[in-house]
Amino acid sequence: MFLKYNGHVTICCVDDKDEVILGVWRKQTPHSIWNSEGYKEIRRLHASGTYYDMAMCRKCYLPVGA
Repeated sequence: MFLKYNGHVTICCVDDKDEVILGVWRKQTPHSIWNSEGYKEIRRLHASGTYYDMAMCRKCYLPVGA
């Protein structure tokens, strides 16, 4: 979860262009954003090892499992 200065909550720091906005921390609590359907799906994909099904995760330059 990445909270940005503009209020957007994105998947991670790789999303520097706000391509996947999962919430707005100025209007929602971090708890409600984290427990949203969008974040549940992201966690499911990562837990199952299919995170590359998400376009944003295919752009990731961070090592997996580090």
